[in-house]
Amino acid sequence: MSHSENNVDRQVKRHKGPLYGMIAVVVFAAVLLFWWLGTEVDEAPGMEGEAAPASQTSPDQTTGTDPIIDGETTPVETTPVPGDTVVTE
Repeated sequence: MSHSENNVDRQVKRHKGPLYGMIAVVVFAAVLLFWWLGTEVDEAPGMEGEAAPASQTSPDQTTGTDPIIDGETTPVETTPVPGDTVVTE
């Protein structure tokens, strides 16, 4: 096998167009990516002081109290599993 032509100046001249084209495509893709991310952020729920949907708020958030800190606990009824010892007070 013989060596190919290694004239660097000629190779630079031949590859300027494709290199500029690849750089332009990468810049265009980056602009599209930032534009898309910007529209996603603008459409995000809960922006601009909007209240959260009712499904995301707990009853304690509406009153401003925390039942764990205030000592308000409600008993949770559980179904005993066969074989467990049930202790009643």
